[in-house]
Amino acid sequence: MTLGLVSKASRALMQKGIKDPEEPNVLRDFRALHPANSDAMPRPLPSPRAQIATDSIKDAINKMAAKCSAAGLTKVAVMHLAPLLGDTISTKFIAHVVHRVLNAEFSEELRPFFTDARGLCLPKEMSGIRPLAIGDAFWRVASQLSIAADEKAWKEAVGKHQLGYGVKAGCEAL
Repeated sequence: MTLGLVSKASRALMQKGIKDPEEPNVLRDFRALHPANSDAMPRPLPSPRAQIATDSIKDAINKMAAKCSAAGLTKVAVMHLAPLLGDTISTKFIAHVVHRVLNAEFSEELRPFFTDARGLCLPKEMSGIRPLAIGDAFWRVASQLSIAADEKAWKEAVGKHQLGYGVKAGCEAL
């Protein structure tokens, strides 16, 4: 907002505001939509190790940073990573973390750090809430690179119900 990069979606969010998750009725509605899962998170299936060129990682970060997406639980947004790409050591570190996330090479203790999301509750037109999840910056970079590596296969795998990544006005399609 302060950078003047306000999209149509951002304007809509700001007009309606965000529901206070501390309010009991908002928390109740949110938990009804997304009940807690007590099951252990499954480990990914064995697969070949993914490797993405550092230049592709840098390009993805710069493109995502230009959109000024929100920060996840860590309060780190992709736009915070972009200035670090001018330093070789920082770039190597970022690429290392992206590859670790991309290949699920992190401990069980660190897993929630990368895979959990910050939840926001947006008011719906009539009543109720619309949950919005904002994932970790490294997770989002790794996810975008993974999809970009074989977009056709991903589209076939998720079918016609995928309305997020790569679908213009996907949310409006609902």
